[in-house]
Amino acid sequence: MNLAAFYHSGMYPEIYAPDRFHLRFSFRAASGDIETCTLVYFHKNHREETTKEERMSEQYHLGKSVVYTAVVSFQKPARYLQYYFRVTGKNGDTRWYNAWGTVEKCPDSGFFEYAYANKCFVEYMPPKWSQGTIYYQIFPERFRKGNPSYAPENCVAWGSKPTASNFMGGNLDGIRKSLSYLAELGVECIYLNPVFTSPSNHKYDTTDYYKVDPHFGINEDLRVLVKEAHEKNIRVILDAVFNHTGTDFFAFADLLKNQEKSEYQSWYHITRFPVREEADCYECFFGFAGMPKLNTGNEKVQEYLLNVLEYWVREVQVDGYRFDVIDEMDENFVLKIRDRLKRLNPELVLIGETWAEGKRLLNGCEMDSIMNYSFRQAMLDFFAERSINAETFGHRLETALSRHPDETNMAMFNALDTHDTKRFINSCSHRLDSFKLGVVVQMMFPGSPSIYYGDEAGIDGENDPDCRKCMTWQENPEEKESFRFYQKLIQFRKKHSAIRNGSFTTVLADGRVYGFARENETEIIEIFVNDSDDTVEITVENARSILISKGNFYIVCRKNAGKEFFMGKLKFGVSSIILGKEQKTENLKYDSVEWGEATTIRDFFRAGGNPSPVTPTRCKLLYTAEKLFVLFENMEEKNHHILKEENTVTELTVKRKDQVEVALSGREFSRRDFAVFTAKRDGSSSAFVEKGMTYLSGDQAYLGEGKDQGEKTAISKEQYSVTVDILQDRWYALFAIPWMLFGGKPEKEEAFDLQVYRKKHQSSEILCPTPLDLNVNYSDRFEYDPETFLEVSFGEKGETKTENGIVFVMPSGICHWQRPGVLEKTSTEERKEIYQLQKSAEPTTRKNLIDRIRIAQRWQDSLTLEGFDFFFNQEVANPWKPMDPWVEKRLVNERLRENRWEEAAAELDRYLTFLRTCSAWWYADHSFGNQDLEKWTSCSEIRHVLETKDHVTICVESKERTWELMIYPVVGGFRMVAGKKGFFDGKPEAFSMEESEHAYIIRSKEHEMILQKETLEISIDRKAITNLKNISFIFEKESVSASRIQFSIHENSAIYGFGERFDSVNQYGKTVALWQRDACEGCLASIGNQAYKNIPLVHTSDGFSFFANTSYRMRMDVGDAVQDYLSVEALGDVFDFYIWSGTPREAMTAYGTLTGLPIFPPEWVFEPWAGGGGGRWRNGPLQDIALEQMAAMKKFHELDIPHSGFYAEGAGATFYGEYKKEELYKVVSFGERHGFKVFSWQFPNMTQELAQELLPECPKEELPITRNKNDEEEKLPVYIDFSHPRAKELLAAQWKDRMDAGIRGSMVDFGDVVPDEAVFYDGRRGDEMHNAYAYQYAKNYRELFEQKYGDDHVLYTRGAAPGSQHFACQFGGDQLTSFQGLKYAIAGGLSAAASGLPFWGVDAGGYDGFPDQETYLRWTEYAAFCPLMRFHGTEPREPWEYDAFTVKVYRYYAWLRENLRPYIVSVAAEAHKLGIPMMRPLAMIYPEDQEATKVWDEYLFGENLLVAPVSDETEEREIYFPKGRWISLWNLNDEISGPVQRSVEVPIDKIPVYVREGSFLPLRLNENLKLGESMSESETEMILAVVPQNDSIVKETLYERSGAKTCCDMKKNGETIQLQISGKTVELYVMLAGIHWKNTEAIVNGRTLTKVTAREGLYFTEGYLELEEGILVKINPSAESVIKIQKK
Repeated sequence: MNLAAFYHSGMYPEIYAPDRFHLRFSFRAASGDIETCTLVYFHKNHREETTKEERMSEQYHLGKSVVYTAVVSFQKPARYLQYYFRVTGKNGDTRWYNAWGTVEKCPDSGFFEYAYANKCFVEYMPPKWSQGTIYYQIFPERFRKGNPSYAPENCVAWGSKPTASNFMGGNLDGIRKSLSYLAELGVECIYLNPVFTSPSNHKYDTTDYYKVDPHFGINEDLRVLVKEAHEKNIRVILDAVFNHTGTDFFAFADLLKNQEKSEYQSWYHITRFPVREEADCYECFFGFAGMPKLNTGNEKVQEYLLNVLEYWVREVQVDGYRFDVIDEMDENFVLKIRDRLKRLNPELVLIGETWAEGKRLLNGCEMDSIMNYSFRQAMLDFFAERSINAETFGHRLETALSRHPDETNMAMFNALDTHDTKRFINSCSHRLDSFKLGVVVQMMFPGSPSIYYGDEAGIDGENDPDCRKCMTWQENPEEKESFRFYQKLIQFRKKHSAIRNGSFTTVLADGRVYGFARENETEIIEIFVNDSDDTVEITVENARSILISKGNFYIVCRKNAGKEFFMGKLKFGVSSIILGKEQKTENLKYDSVEWGEATTIRDFFRAGGNPSPVTPTRCKLLYTAEKLFVLFENMEEKNHHILKEENTVTELTVKRKDQVEVALSGREFSRRDFAVFTAKRDGSSSAFVEKGMTYLSGDQAYLGEGKDQGEKTAISKEQYSVTVDILQDRWYALFAIPWMLFGGKPEKEEAFDLQVYRKKHQSSEILCPTPLDLNVNYSDRFEYDPETFLEVSFGEKGETKTENGIVFVMPSGICHWQRPGVLEKTSTEERKEIYQLQKSAEPTTRKNLIDRIRIAQRWQDSLTLEGFDFFFNQEVANPWKPMDPWVEKRLVNERLRENRWEEAAAELDRYLTFLRTCSAWWYADHSFGNQDLEKWTSCSEIRHVLETKDHVTICVESKERTWELMIYPVVGGFRMVAGKKGFFDGKPEAFSMEESEHAYIIRSKEHEMILQKETLEISIDRKAITNLKNISFIFEKESVSASRIQFSIHENSAIYGFGERFDSVNQYGKTVALWQRDACEGCLASIGNQAYKNIPLVHTSDGFSFFANTSYRMRMDVGDAVQDYLSVEALGDVFDFYIWSGTPREAMTAYGTLTGLPIFPPEWVFEPWAGGGGGRWRNGPLQDIALEQMAAMKKFHELDIPHSGFYAEGAGATFYGEYKKEELYKVVSFGERHGFKVFSWQFPNMTQELAQELLPECPKEELPITRNKNDEEEKLPVYIDFSHPRAKELLAAQWKDRMDAGIRGSMVDFGDVVPDEAVFYDGRRGDEMHNAYAYQYAKNYRELFEQKYGDDHVLYTRGAAPGSQHFACQFGGDQLTSFQGLKYAIAGGLSAAASGLPFWGVDAGGYDGFPDQETYLRWTEYAAFCPLMRFHGTEPREPWEYDAFTVKVYRYYAWLRENLRPYIVSVAAEAHKLGIPMMRPLAMIYPEDQEATKVWDEYLFGENLLVAPVSDETEEREIYFPKGRWISLWNLNDEISGPVQRSVEVPIDKIPVYVREGSFLPLRLNENLKLGESMSESETEMILAVVPQNDSIVKETLYERSGAKTCCDMKKNGETIQLQISGKTVELYVMLAGIHWKNTEAIVNGRTLTKVTAREGLYFTEGYLELEEGILVKINPSAESVIKIQKK
């Protein structure tokens, strides 16, 4: 190997953070020298346990070198890293490379180091949109004439020969009129040469930076231009000329007038006085006296110019700046530019003009991009001057790319010509072929190509001023061949993601023929250009030869998803283990030096391919002649929490359920025999031997109720040993297992089987080095499956082996099917393979078995990623026989182990048949991925358009049929209907329609829809929505059976709603199934992508929301298959979409108005609730449901912990045939005496026998229950049929006893698995009612309870449909009792809120099992800031089950909830009135804030509280603060101004909550005025008013449940604050936070208040108190109070 070629600097850009959770590494070596290059990295303080490896891939060649790269992901911000490289040559030699250079053995020191991925550094990455955008540079004076009134008096004829001084009249209005032309070309960003006031035609001698030059228009013209450009998805950047000004600029004019006395003399570089307009009096640009050079190091100059930059961003919303001659400007000023502008808007792009390579400017803290003249010069030398050959040309391009990170390269401003150079066509001596080839390379090269205006129209020109000719509009440039050439290249570029973000590699360099490849994970694009004088022959893929004629080019496109490539993308676990040499000593401890020689398992995976983070875990193995030693090193966050309270600091040590296990089999054990050894974190241990195990589901069955029939025998602790050691951030478990337990140590040539596991409760992790299947995630269904054990053998050197492939051969020669470690999306090629296999009727053979296993696994994974149900729901929702994928995999593996290939093939065919059945039902066209294109009929042209009274009908032709699309203007937007309407029928609005030459325009009062005649594009309010070509149907005979519409979205948009989604709020990049499920299975055992509440209301960050008004099953591909489309595929004959243009908040109101505004629950509903499941009470120590429930209520009462509700599931229920009716009365009566309203439980399942018992006189065939067709075995569920006229009677009979007892509410559970075969009384079938059943379910319950209680009750449903919010509250179903469950709950609450369900709560603490203390505390904190604060679970959720500290925290948040109740009720009133949620995603409230749309684990609770729940083992978390000032609810002195991201401390007893400036927070407190304290003895009211930082006026209305309201106004003006509060007629405290004034006076309604020195002074009188955290005022009752605070 050429060791001298090795290179890595350890600095930017060889290592950098594209974001805080990733690091990108690069390493250089000689080409053709290296077999593998591996990055080895670890935490600097924990090398042994954190070491990981990442194989690097070739990124590009650099002359005779090759650059290898790797991107590493981290769970937390990258920090404290050390690393080195291991390089293996093609000759087999291995070398290591560290900070000291090349070494011959693995280094123990001298590592490269990376300290910390600071957010401020990460923010230096160029905006995503700028990476690969298409720029169009415009010289405004020569582009196009617009408003003639702006033309200069001395204007010459358009098209005259340009000179340095003549004017031709181009202006901004002309540019505006050309936007359609630019959009058609494909332009994505306009770069305008200077537009500010200046005497010249070029405007580089600025007179006034705050005004548009009058020859170009006025400021409003620029604002309108930018606005209309944005509507066409075109950005606009301005030219910032800050190096110099014109001589008429105010500062220089003052200097000329006042000479030495001028206050502006330091603004310039004066060389002598008196100053005249002469170049030797001052420094000037390029010797031009008319351009005096500014002193950009002067702070006043800097501030002036920074204000200019901010002004145009705020006033016009420009998207960035190009900075003229930036390398002549003060470097500190450039740093300030970036800081100020990126804080104002991080999406602004900053481009510097430099003719050098610009590395200083692109070092990560100044510019995003530069004008890439290095690229241009290489292009000139090769294509224009022909002074270099292809090899040199390729080297020049590669060298340019090597200087900067990929993200920077993708943003480089790549121009072939500009206003400062001759046109590229002139540089090429008008050789059109060379010109075109240069444009091809420009468009296909990494970066952002820039078109200089007119290049696409064939304009030529020599150097300035000839390069500034007028645009040839009279020649219709859009019709020219050159325009179409550019347009096609741009379209190709946009279509192929590899051109925008792929790697770059030279693949051919021969004379004047050059070829390069752009490659990403999905495709490879090869571009060949022939600028020689001959036809050349080249070889492309599959050794195919092609001829390229002289002056021509050839592009090869192919998918990069071949089996070999894709298997490289998938991650697989450990496949086998080799133990090294036998050890002599048995006196091992966790820190013994002998572990350095151990075989180490470093990578563990979550079961089922769950992509959630994995807690670092290491397992090491050593052995002696007598024993096998297994050491687990289990990382964790420290379990000691620091508690700070007033002047005391204490420490809380939390207990965590965590255990590790070793399973062993071998020697005297048969295949179904093994031993399991367990060590728990608390120091306990156990072991057993099982012989003859059987699977829980039987050896060949569906996962159901089963029992392991094996014989288990405990192993006494005397026979083995376990040692547990707990350190600050990890714990160790060391097993010493005698070989004699297995008949002695295996011989050298023998193998035995072993598996190791970690089961960490708090994070719901079942970890294993061999990826296990989903089923083991069920806590009571875990199996020790021998088919997943690892083969262990002996060798000279210990190592673990990983086989990359779904099917591999074990060392014993056995073929084995393994699953990938993490679920990954299928590639396009794989989707085709699955579809072909679905269609195939050919049986599996030995020859194709392995390939079909691979496809079957990917098929299963793909369905899992779409939310398909492989669990118990199969059995109750579908008529076909269910199957377990994991059982089928095991059966195939058992046959392969026994070398019974034919039986394995038959078993696989059985499973493939099941997958075919599932897919045919799941997909609208019955093909996997809806790939049967022949079935879909889409629009080809418009036949005619007809205007009617309330809608417009568009008659569409497609294939051999026509169909009609009806457009109804509605509140907030438009409704699109084809065929059958949906359930909700909104009122149409008045409208007008006009037809122009190119489009049909439909206008309502506030909105406008445009349908383009030629392209068929549909836009609303200038936002691209869809295209008629993207609407298609499947027709069966004359009726529609399925439909599809593709909405236009941008890559990486924020797309949210969809109902209650637990996996994430933003669903971009996923495929979402909208089909009601018992989602607890997905939450408890899968990846959380199933939903109880599927509501097709979707919001986009692209400026529109939509509601699919259908209850049939839907599948929404959200930028998954195609990045810029949201595809909605629906079964059934309904095609009905409401599309709302405007903010998400406005869409929420429109949706609520359409489907029913939310109820307004009684005020007590917003207080805390306690309770639990029936089993939790039945299995309690008292063994009596009623006594257990009353004991819990009594203890809460005794502890003075407030609750308004108690969920008493099981009270009065029938258990073991015994009905205890009296329990109902006992529990309800006890609850009422202690302040609790008692709730019950019910689900809609109704057997025929029970229905007959409740309605004994009703004939069997008339019972109001559903009937299931073709269900002879009666395995499908039967529900109450609420479409039946007697359903209410049946429901009333079912509830009679509970109503009589006084039950005040109910959990309205289940109802989410209506089978397709169900038939309802009104004729609807299950496929239509499955998603809609929840609506009638909630409606009938509401009517039942209203009859008894009016509004004074509460119902909370698990399932929901559109409109459910009008009848009931909702709860979040069954969640894990872990941080994973809490994460799911946070996502579920926010997505449900965005889907029209404002009154939502979750089982605080999780549902199934007993949460760890740490988790329980964080759940409690989160619940306090949910719309409903409720506790529930299968085991106790009372705080005294832990300790006194937990009781204290629980009590604090329960009383805090009471403190906040006035605010919560006010927010609820707003939700009831407007339909906007109580929990508000940041993307909903700040849709223009790009950073806010990326944050999904914090939210606004109402308008005024920013809540950031803690869902990890941590005492700090990152929080994004939107614009404005935020003040901590817990410490009013803690202030943070946004937009900014900060890391904040999060003690175990505090959830981060911040109050927005300018807000009013109504509170109820005790006389101490402290949050979280009891109000049982005293109560008063307070309004917390957070004073704005800047002078402003704010207003807010606070609502009460009674309808009363309080109006609050606040005006801050300098050192005076005035508050006006009307409608509050009680004694009131007002706390003004956010000011820290001393020596003030307070006046209320003209009365000067007394200043007191202590809070007690306000107990009995009006007055005010100056505090560190603000000013506290107390006022007497008054219908209106005006409070004035001013400094004396």
